[in-house]
Amino acid sequence: MYTVMAFYKFVRIEAREVLQAELFRLTNYHRIKGIILVADEGINGTVAGTPEGIGALQAFFQSDVRFDGMEVKFS
Repeated sequence: MYTVMAFYKFVRIEAREVLQAELFRLTNYHRIKGIILVADEGINGTVAGTPEGIGALQAFFQSDVRFDGMEVKFS
């Protein structure tokens, strides 16, 4: 069983390369597939993975105050 997570947040992201590297490591470790776009203006993505992997990604975002109130949908 897989879970799909779609999300976006308009927020100023400083040092986006650091965030991109962290997300790459996390998604690679949990074998999450999809696209996450990180720009200076915010983040947007649609990914799929096991419920545990998607839960880890959600926990990552919840641990970062920049992503408070991020729009997230699951299917």
